[in-house]
Amino acid sequence: MRWCEENEVEIRYIQPGKPNQNAFIERFNRTYRDEVLNACLFEDLDQVREISWEWMINYNERRPLDALGGLPPAVFRQKATDPFPWNCRIDGGAYAQVSIQLTGS
Repeated sequence: MRWCEENEVEIRYIQPGKPNQNAFIERFNRTYRDEVLNACLFEDLDQVREISWEWMINYNERRPLDALGGLPPAVFRQKATDPFPWNCRIDGGAYAQVSIQLTGS
């Protein structure tokens, strides 16, 4: 709190009973707790860091996402940046429905 005051950072809390106002981080916290913290018995802090790093790479790059047509983010990114045969168009903005279309073979 002191650091926030010294750096003029305003803390905004969500309304009580409204976890959907913070849904993205709540989903991440739940997933991390289920897949790492509750799944492992750690020997030391270094092991927590190592397992968390591997999990984060998998969570951010390797797991398939419905929003990307079932592709993992790393594969989608590669296909989206290849000049041929893929063509990628992403429509949408913050808090809007995002439509992603991949065309090509």
